[in-house]
Amino acid sequence: MENLRPDIFVIPVIALGLVIGLFFYFLKRVTERRIYKQYILKIAILAFVLNFIWEVAQGPLYKGYEYDWQHISFCALASVADMLMVLILLFLFGLIYNNVFHE
Repeated sequence: MENLRPDIFVIPVIALGLVIGLFFYFLKRVTERRIYKQYILKIAILAFVLNFIWEVAQGPLYKGYEYDWQHISFCALASVADMLMVLILLFLFGLIYNNVFHE
């Protein structure tokens, strides 16, 4: 943690801003807002859980990996980044097809 610098937060802030912006962009365009919110929440949770399982499962492949709080929290952080990437892909495909989900 001694190498924590403000510049390493630029890309995650951009990704989070993109997800939030596109979420509200599509929220204005759907007819069933409640269903849309549930759909996005389910995708986000599923993406996080599957990526977290994947991150923890491949942990032993790395030298010095242990199932302690530091490594598990790092896996959770990586899973949040992966979840954001899944949502960005979902929203970008939604822009291409003019619909984020089939109504």
